[in-house]
Amino acid sequence: MRAVSFRLALASLSLPTLWAQTNLPPVASGTIPTLTARPTTGPTRVLGLGNYFRDPEPAIVMRTTLGDIPITLFSDAAVATTVNNFLAYVDAQRFNNSIVHRSSPISTPNVNEIIQGGGFTFVNGGYGVVTTNAPIVLQTAFSNVRGTLAMARTAALNSATSQWFLNTVDNIILNTNGGGYAVFGRVNTAAGLAVMDAIRNLPTYPRPEFQQIPLRNYTNGNTVTAANVIYAPIERTTRPFSGFSASSNAPGIVTTAVASDVLTLNFAGGTGTARVTVDATDADGATGGANGFDVTVSTNPPQANLANISTRAAVGSGENVLIGGFVIRGSAKRVLIRALGPSLIPFGVTNAISDPQITLQQGQTVIASNDNWKSTQQADIQATGFAPSNDSEAALIATLQPGSYTPIVSGVGGATGVSIVEVYELSTNESPQLINISTRGRVGTGTEVMIGGFVIGGTTPKKVLVRVAGPSLTQFGVTGALADPTLELNSGGRVIASNNDYQVLPDGSPNPDGPAIAASGFQPADVHESAIIATLAPGSYTAIVRGVNDTQGVAIVEVYDLD
Repeated sequence: MRAVSFRLALASLSLPTLWAQTNLPPVASGTIPTLTARPTTGPTRVLGLGNYFRDPEPAIVMRTTLGDIPITLFSDAAVATTVNNFLAYVDAQRFNNSIVHRSSPISTPNVNEIIQGGGFTFVNGGYGVVTTNAPIVLQTAFSNVRGTLAMARTAALNSATSQWFLNTVDNIILNTNGGGYAVFGRVNTAAGLAVMDAIRNLPTYPRPEFQQIPLRNYTNGNTVTAANVIYAPIERTTRPFSGFSASSNAPGIVTTAVASDVLTLNFAGGTGTARVTVDATDADGATGGANGFDVTVSTNPPQANLANISTRAAVGSGENVLIGGFVIRGSAKRVLIRALGPSLIPFGVTNAISDPQITLQQGQTVIASNDNWKSTQQADIQATGFAPSNDSEAALIATLQPGSYTPIVSGVGGATGVSIVEVYELSTNESPQLINISTRGRVGTGTEVMIGGFVIGGTTPKKVLVRVAGPSLTQFGVTGALADPTLELNSGGRVIASNNDYQVLPDGSPNPDGPAIAASGFQPADVHESAIIATLAPGSYTAIVRGVNDTQGVAIVEVYDLD
């Protein structure tokens, strides 16, 4: 088994006209919740502004053995075929267990000028081959400068499939050599470039399988193991925004200030409604989005509440269906519950469930159910603004008394795949609250990790506890429980808190939040389970559940209102 080699034509050094990459500005991707406050409240904050914007330029991350290499893929039409081809491999998880199989000089002896991967895997002590799609046409619009991502190919121009390479120096010769090589992305952080260089600087060895494979902790002649190879699995990701700006059309009511992704609203003493407009600036300096929301200052505002919740996870069969849970207190609350599947595909979830259905239960009693959302309550659902975008998706509206409820998402005809179950608060009466939410599902890897989402409405911060149960589910008859879950709490595209074992920090020292977790009454039942306590300002948040070392299994993610 040999790596695909570059074909060089050193005599051809004239450069083609290389286009400047288009930098698309951010766009709005969600509605910022309307806020209401008293005129004497003072400043209030909305966190997680990044949740309301999207960078249209696709991004990936190579999670290599030596660290992450984040990469932005170019959005220009000139390389669209190349980008779409590459993302097809990423979305199909073809790069799982893939390795960097080449670290090679191109024109200068003893200088590693590229690292190459995407063609081969290493599993159970042996090499395998990445399954490839049809070759693509060569697109040479950008220069092979340091840190760019390009497609490897054979001597034939239109022969690229899955193999990629990173230019570790300015390899200008590759712009024209043998017809050129297709550049379609770039490493977007200094830390990523440092990881790339660390791989480049590893010693290479002439093995029977590969002549220039970089290996670590290896003695020439020994058997190559998983501890020696450089794994480079690839998944989609999002880039953090570099900043935000905001303005108010009624400064006599409210003024704005932004620091990082935190929006501070300062009340000037007047009452009424102000329109606040927020823009995002991406990591490359482009600004856009124009996402607006209303801030009403009145003498009797509602308190903070959990306004809507969502969880994305794999829907299986049997006990591996997606099971949500929420609790209502106070008086009756009108809610919309929906389950998405096909509409997730444009967002990179290629294994989305094709036809989800919802069953809403209280205890063992079925309250309502739906398969295709237009079959019942179509007009009411459309009027909420939360109608699913695909007719095969499910939704229902119900007015629920205080108590505990369980929405169950399964596939019609036993279908499986990734789904999102969401609960939206529709009531105009703000006194009742969703006081805790939970979702049980299977935690996988890549796009099949469990992602819980919730929005804190109102105007005041709220203290919550987020926890994950895995091994303790076994005592309740759940087979295949996740043995060691980890938890990340995200806001605005950044991690604001994380936990593995709830009693300790990553360095083994005691978790200072341990006593508060225990005092809450919701501490996990197993030391390997995760929990986070946080006081969160109004805004959107996501809780991401993974298995340590990419283990998989059934878990429950829960959010409790501690106020």
